[in-house]
Order: sequence, then structure tokens, then C-alpha cells
Amino acid sequence: MADRLPANPRVITPVESIGTYGGDLNLALRRGDGTHLLRLVGYEGLFSWDLGWKEMLPNLAESYEVNEDATEYTFTLRKGVKWSDGSPFTTADIAFAYNDLLKNPDWLGARPDYIAVPDDTTIEVVDDFTYKVKLAKPNGLYIFQLTNVDGTQLALFNKAYCSQFHPTYNPNANADAVAAGLADWRALFEQKCAEMGGEQRWMNPERPVLEAWMVETPPTATAEFSIFTRNPYYFKVDTEGNQLPYLDRLNFAMSNAGPDMILRAMNGQVDFQDRNINPASQKPLYLENAEKGGYHLVDEVPSNMNVMLVMFNQTVSDPVLQEIFSKKDFRVAMSLATDRQEIIDTVYVGQGQFHQAAPRPESKFYDESLATQFTEYDLDKANSMLDALGLEKRDGEGYRLRSDGKRLSINVETFDTARPDWVDNLELLKAQWQKAGVELLVKVVDRNLVDEHRRANLHEMHVWGGDGGLDVVAAPHYYMVASDESAFGVPWYYWFNDNAAPGAVEPPDSVKKQRELYDQLVQTPTTEGQDALMKQILEISKDDFYVMGISLTGKGYAVVKNNVHNVPPSQPAAYTYPTPGPMQMAQIWKSE
Repeated sequence: MADRLPANPRVITPVESIGTYGGDLNLALRRGDGTHLLRLVGYEGLFSWDLGWKEMLPNLAESYEVNEDATEYTFTLRKGVKWSDGSPFTTADIAFAYNDLLKNPDWLGARPDYIAVPDDTTIEVVDDFTYKVKLAKPNGLYIFQLTNVDGTQLALFNKAYCSQFHPTYNPNANADAVAAGLADWRALFEQKCAEMGGEQRWMNPERPVLEAWMVETPPTATAEFSIFTRNPYYFKVDTEGNQLPYLDRLNFAMSNAGPDMILRAMNGQVDFQDRNINPASQKPLYLENAEKGGYHLVDEVPSNMNVMLVMFNQTVSDPVLQEIFSKKDFRVAMSLATDRQEIIDTVYVGQGQFHQAAPRPESKFYDESLATQFTEYDLDKANSMLDALGLEKRDGEGYRLRSDGKRLSINVETFDTARPDWVDNLELLKAQWQKAGVELLVKVVDRNLVDEHRRANLHEMHVWGGDGGLDVVAAPHYYMVASDESAFGVPWYYWFNDNAAPGAVEPPDSVKKQRELYDQLVQTPTTEGQDALMKQILEISKDDFYVMGISLTGKGYAVVKNNVHNVPPSQPAAYTYPTPGPMQMAQIWKSE
């Protein structure tokens, strides 16, 4: 074991007890859901969150130092950490990730926040286990960003293996790609050493990893099961010095839809599951079947602040719709025309409370007026406001007419795999908005198509879950234009990245002001200063009312078999956290 562990392994205190070795953990996986694997298996960065989502703990890094203005960070890695093939994890791997991938404009992967402008970041390797990062501008959130899920990008690429697909290290990289039937080295690199997001990351069993389990049977489109096996060089131990993980394998039953996964969980065929199986409407059935299925439920406190957000695309290509959507009074009127109580009673079995796109009550950024504004159901007022906007004319079926004489119809796409409740919500909205003379056309499509159309600005209206209820600073994209998930103005986001980029549109002054405030926030080294700036951003969000919400997301839950140990009775639930990664899956064990 001394040959497999670092000099100073990370010690994990078991939630319940020291475990015993052996056994498989049975789970379910929706095809194409690389995010599930990232959260379960792939959360191994330089730092990690503690279970309470408060402390940023050293993980692959052993320590760090930062100068006074937060422009230079010095990191020390754990000596002796090994990749799953037994090769050493060193600063050479970090430098490869920074210089050859994250800072390389030809690489196909995504750039996380801590290297949003590649030229602003330089890395200096001091020795095999020490390196410095120098920033052109102060970044008081740098360790925070490394601790979030995106931080795992830095510790994802084994240079010795992945460099053979990179033209800097292999002059024949493009020729090798063409011989494999691919366009160029970038496509081959993506196939062999994909970035952290998406299912492609888990398709290559030959790729060395630092996680507790390594893929043996990839989660392909035709696989019945995907199997992960123990990494013999994993760098963590329990408090008695036993190397983790306890479990031999993770067995994922592949599924095409959420209902299949729910049925497996309810029948006791999964040992631990907290994704795609826990809608609020199913909780009573789970409780009824718990004894028969041999499982129990544990709480998850969601970061999500809303069951479904509604975003009218203020940059939609249709100029008449764009003019309508850009008026705050239209957005307010549609919020007043929404009967939230009917949605809560019908779809969420009465569990919920009216809530806009606003931080959760548990958050230090909670603002009751932001959370509750325009949530009352007032159809008369909604109709009056729409009339005042010049939409008073109607066709023979009672629908309002636009200025060009066309019916005021709004198209929205959604999917029914992971979130069937959104389809139900939209059908209710369709009937409710009809009373206000607005036609909603709902189309159920593949989730990938929803994402593709949003990024290409081909959507008229977009619905999604409400990230940022607890992780307000880390996920502000429904309070301001912060990513391409800000579906009320994706081309504005592109403009911030590159004013001359194809499809970029200059945003309004208030949107620019929020971005200026957030840039100041990032450069502020103190938490107090960051919080004050975030509150200003939220005030602008309240005034402009970009995004409409329905109901506060209630407590979630996970299904846990009774012979599965070291699962905490409650934990936060979020992508940036990312649940259940910080609970340290490697300490889970099963009794007979």
C-alpha cells in the first residue's frame, strides 16, 4: 500500500463508520447524462467542498499561498499521488492542462471562470509539486472557483497519455486523426481525452484517471450496463489508514428515461440514487414502498430556487417579438397571468410557495421583495397591461394580435426525460395564458436540441430549473447575463466575450452595469466586499425582471438501500457543489 499512496494521503472521516472492502454499488444512469457521472465519480480537483458547503478543503493540492492583492497564488501538490496507471501526478500535468489546452484556442473544450481570458493567466512551474499562477487582474474568487465543479478541469489530463494526441508533442497527430476517420487532432483528442462535461469523457477505458473508480465498460448508447472498477492508486484513506474506496465496482443500469429509473429505485434495484428519480410527486409512493424495497430516503437541500424558470428571449430574431419581450410590462403581465397555486396544487401535490428567480430563504442574499414580486394571480391587471402595450386587438379565437397583424404566439421547447413536470407546467401555462390572449405552443423534443437552440439563439421562450438559490455568486446566470444559460439574452453574453463575434448583440446599459459589478466582485479579495457587490447586482435584477419563476423548489431526497453505509442524512444539492461528490463516495460501503 505504501507504493500506491502519496506521502500525505487525504484522510476522510467516515460519516457513520469504518467500512469493509468489497461489493458493488448498483445505480441507474440515463443515457447521455455525463453530468451524473461527473457528480458521482468525477469530482476530484485541487480542492473540494466540505459536506456543509462552507469550507474549501485541500484535495489533490496540499496547501496554497496568495499575495495581498490576489494576483499570485502558489500551490503545493500532494507528493506521491498517482494516476490509475501508476504514473505520477505532478505539476507537468497541471501545466499541460493550462498551457496546451485551456489557453489553446484550437482545443475544443470549455474554459472555466478561472481562465475566462487565457492571456490573463500565466503558470510558472517551480518543481514537480509546486507551481505559481500569476493573474493580470486580481481574482479573490480563484480558490472558490477551483473548489467548484469546474475546478476539476485542471486535474483531468494525464500529460504522458493525452499528449500523444496533441500536435505540440506528436507531429503526426492530425494524420493519426484522419487515419481514425476523424477531421483533425482536436476530434481525436476529444475522443481520447475529453473535457470534464459530457458522456464522451467516460468512453475511453485506457485513459488514466485520479478518481476512486475508473471506467471498465463505457456508457455507450447501446450498453445495457456501464461498469466502473476500483482505482488501485486512489489517494485517500479513512481515519484508520485504510485505502479508499471500499467498494470494488459501480454498476450503472443504463436507461433512456426517468420513469424506468424511478421504477428500478422503487423496486429496490438501486443502492444509492439522487438524480432523475426524485420528483416531489413520487415521494409518497417511495415512502409506501420503502419497507418492501429495503430502502430509506435521505434529505437533499436544493440549491435550486425554482421548480421552473421562464425566460422570454429579448434578443429573439423575430423583430416584433423582440420588441414585445423587451418591455418589462409584458414580462410583468405574463407573471400576473400565471396562476401559480394551480400549478403547485396540480403538479406538485400542493407542496410549494410562490417564488420568482431569487435566492432561497436559506441564503444570506435572500430578499423577500425580489422573491415575491408579481407573483399574485391578477388576470384583470395582466389584460389591462397587455392592452396598454398596444396588444389590445384580437383574432376570432380571442388571441391578441401583434403590430404586424399576426397572432401573438410563443414557441417553447422542452423535454420529458429528466423533468416531466415541466411539460405539465407548460400545459397549464398554455391554458392560463390563453385567458390573457397569448398563445403558447409547447413542443417536446430531445434535451440536446433544447440546448443547441438556446446557444444558437433560435428559441423564443426557454424554461429551466433555477440554479443559484444557494450558490448565488457561483451561479448568477438567472440574475444577470453570466453564461449561455442566461437564455433571456444569449447574444448579450457573446458580446461580453467578443464584441465582434458572430451573433453577438450589444446589451442594454443595465445589463452592462451588472457585468461591471461582477467584474469588480471577482477582483475583490474580501467576502464582505464581494457580498455587497452581489447585492447591487440582485437589485438590478429585481428592477429589470428578466426571468419569471413559479415556485420555490422543495426539499429533495435520495434513495438509499438499508445496507448501504456512510450516506449522510442530509446534504446540499447543486451542480456547483456538486452533489453527491463532496460527501466522498469512496467512503460508502455495503454490509450483507
